[in-house]
Amino acid sequence: MLTALLLAKHHYSSGQVVREVNGNVGIGVPNPLFQLVLPNDKYITWKNPDNSNEDVGIKTNASNDLTVYAFGSNRFYVQSKTGYIGLGNSAPKGYLHISALATAGVSSLRFGMPNDAGNLNVPTGAATGAYDIDFHNWRDNVPDQVGARIRAERVNSWMSGNALLQSMDLVFYTSRGEWQSDLTERIRIKGNGDVAIGTSNPQGYKLAVAGSMIAERVRVKLQGAWPDFVFHHNYQLPSLQDVEKFIQENRHLPDIPSATEVEKNGMDVGEINRKLLQKVEELTLYIIEMKKEIEHLKQGTADKATPGK
Repeated sequence: MLTALLLAKHHYSSGQVVREVNGNVGIGVPNPLFQLVLPNDKYITWKNPDNSNEDVGIKTNASNDLTVYAFGSNRFYVQSKTGYIGLGNSAPKGYLHISALATAGVSSLRFGMPNDAGNLNVPTGAATGAYDIDFHNWRDNVPDQVGARIRAERVNSWMSGNALLQSMDLVFYTSRGEWQSDLTERIRIKGNGDVAIGTSNPQGYKLAVAGSMIAERVRVKLQGAWPDFVFHHNYQLPSLQDVEKFIQENRHLPDIPSATEVEKNGMDVGEINRKLLQKVEELTLYIIEMKKEIEHLKQGTADKATPGK
């Protein structure tokens, strides 16, 4: 249809003739090898007769770069020498360069389709679908493998077999690079903000780490009272006889979890430090009391050794 239209009108532009050779059309090109051929630095434009600002079209330049423009602005740009693609700009600095204003609430890049429910027939807590961004890795005998992945995973948060409510987890994968099966989940940020490292289930904790960790400094801020209450005048300090009896019966200090409890439930670092400080403060009071008793005994011994007393 386009060929017939061009030939029928014998369209000229700056002395450049439309030519038809073996069914191929050239505009300003003497021997077109494809169905439609234009020289560099030319436009194909679809014009709006009522508003020129709403024209859309395709153009090239002397460097064979391709631009798709619409409504007076460049929308899509392909740099021929590098293969870089620019969205919203004509000077892309990478294979995909998106020029977008820092406007809150406006997506610069969006994945997924509206009204796509995914797989509704999954258990509670299972994935209904996901969107993956993969990064290629290389090894000599497995040259085509995914070495890292960022996944946005939709999770059934309603009921088993009827995922009418779906939360979204953000998951990070890495690989040792030996085999494709080495690609393993490392970090998961749950839809409620809980973070899991080395496990996919933070079990209700804001941060769950399956493995060891090291830090130069950790600050734990407790919601409960710090145990300075031990030094209040109305604090009932347990007698040493009661403490001894408790130890003999339970094999651990009062208010301190047993080895079995720690093995089963783990240990709250902030709470255990609070309780340990309480025991140190109680021990300090015992020592002070013992010192008073020792001083009293020493004074009584000295009085007996003094003549006339």
